[in-house]
Amino acid sequence: MFLSKGKNRKSNMTNFEEIQWDFSEHYSGTEDPKIRDGLGSALSIAKNFLEKYKGKMSSADLSSQTLKEAIETIEEIQEKVFPIVMYSRLLTSKDSQNSDYKQLVSAVQEKSTEIINYLIFFELEINELEDETFDKLVQDETLANYVHYLNDVRKNKPYQLSETEEQMIILKDQYGRDAFQRLYGELTASWSYEMEMDGEMKTMTGPEIRSLRMHPEPEVRRTAMKTFFKKYEENSLTLVNIYNNLFKDYFVENRKRKYPSPITRRNMSNEIKDETVKVLEKATTASYPKLVHRYYNLKKKIIGLEELTLADIYAPLPEVARKYDWDETLDLVMKAFEGFDPQFSEITQRMVDEKRIDAPPMPGKRGGAFCAGASPHEYPWVFMNHTGNIRDVFTLAHELGHAIHSVLGMEQTILNFNISLVTAEIASVFGEMILSDYILNNVEMSKEEKIAMLSGKLEDNFATSHRQNMFHRFELIAHELITEKIMTAEEYCDMYEGELKRMFGDSVLIPEEYRWEWASIPHFLQVYFYVYAYNMSNLLVIALYALYLERGKSFIPQFKKLLATRCALTPEEMLSEIGADINDPAFWDRGLEYLEKNVDQLEELLNE
Repeated sequence: MFLSKGKNRKSNMTNFEEIQWDFSEHYSGTEDPKIRDGLGSALSIAKNFLEKYKGKMSSADLSSQTLKEAIETIEEIQEKVFPIVMYSRLLTSKDSQNSDYKQLVSAVQEKSTEIINYLIFFELEINELEDETFDKLVQDETLANYVHYLNDVRKNKPYQLSETEEQMIILKDQYGRDAFQRLYGELTASWSYEMEMDGEMKTMTGPEIRSLRMHPEPEVRRTAMKTFFKKYEENSLTLVNIYNNLFKDYFVENRKRKYPSPITRRNMSNEIKDETVKVLEKATTASYPKLVHRYYNLKKKIIGLEELTLADIYAPLPEVARKYDWDETLDLVMKAFEGFDPQFSEITQRMVDEKRIDAPPMPGKRGGAFCAGASPHEYPWVFMNHTGNIRDVFTLAHELGHAIHSVLGMEQTILNFNISLVTAEIASVFGEMILSDYILNNVEMSKEEKIAMLSGKLEDNFATSHRQNMFHRFELIAHELITEKIMTAEEYCDMYEGELKRMFGDSVLIPEEYRWEWASIPHFLQVYFYVYAYNMSNLLVIALYALYLERGKSFIPQFKKLLATRCALTPEEMLSEIGADINDPAFWDRGLEYLEKNVDQLEELLNE
């Protein structure tokens, strides 16, 4: 079921345990001299940079050529440091309990902080330039590649602190904010879960027990999630302290910088207006009844349950309660990408050949999935926990979409290689939609299978848009309240339960243990106000995908150009070139209406 027609990509079976990263061509291990030498070289260049340019960047006599040379030196330093930072973090993602890996992360962090402190003056001095001088510089063709970067630096002028203060923040964060984030990651990754399965007690990792949300038996699903969240409740003292200290630290720094609201800082880094995010949140929240409530009332009928709990929202339909081995998963994604554009499948094949995908769940391995790409001169790395359900197939397409985005952006220099969170999910969610349509169009399916596929698409969209919007609302409230008081576990739980009830209404029951789900969401701590970007990207992709279906193959070069732009333009600028106005409320409504049509289609199938 759900296998494409024709031959598989490979006739031989892959040893799944071997689908792991291979760093051997890059670093031999934590003691590789290239790590020490690379950081040492970057530090030496940074020291020379300070001596050469300190005091000159704010001069009225600053030339565009001198500024360009300074920027290129910063890029040279970043090219040396970022791959080493990424390597250390990838290692700890695979095994958060390995002491050698943790020591490497600490050592790299300390050296990176030292390097950054030599560079802090640069952007501060740029913002000391008179407006007339700055405007003249950015109009010079010499700096054409860096106009967006310089304008992005300039917008932070009202919120920057003195050089000494900026250096102090970076130094303290190593053992403050960053340390709390590491503690959370290491603590939660260290947990194992005991649960009875088939008459015997089994020990599982977090990703393994969470994958039981897709188990066909309701009792297994509910027991699994009760076991999972119980661990968070048992560790509430530590977790609440981590949350409170990180949120309070963020508030204190933002107040010192004079940001008007907690989210403004993130919106500025995303190059999005505060009002745009409010419009998105309002439209998505208003759609809960006609989309989320309506769909889950339909799902009760589909799976034959009188009551649906949160542990059941990912329950598989009986007809598709099956496992997908690694070869089936990769085969589906490769063929879907090939049908869209050959370069997409070529990039994927290289990711496989160079062992840049790490898929098996392992003890100590962190949960979730991500794609890490730090440089425009090297292919990225994909991380996931493949347990064999259909969502893992879509997760691979999602993360490989990120990888394709990274590879297409290799034409940029490193300062234009970073990306706004708003556009970060465009290629990944688009990859999922390519895969979904491939399966629907290339697999002979019964009515029941069509219902299953359409349900899966809707649930994925709700997870990426409405669930993230629910997270966003919780995060907004938490950051607002932390400005007034230190929060208790009960207050966090009450706030979160309130947002769950708003999202699901009476279509889904909220078990007591789900009040603790907030504590299991790492995004709240790792990147503040990250989550709304999933929703924004998802609805953007729906609109873009509609354009693709309308325009056909002529759309593909435009889409690839958008991906190749990375952050050389603002999101608003790059999206306006293909007809997307993110400041128009009607734009978001059109995306939500597309989803409503999918619910209509599902209801029609059920009523046939």
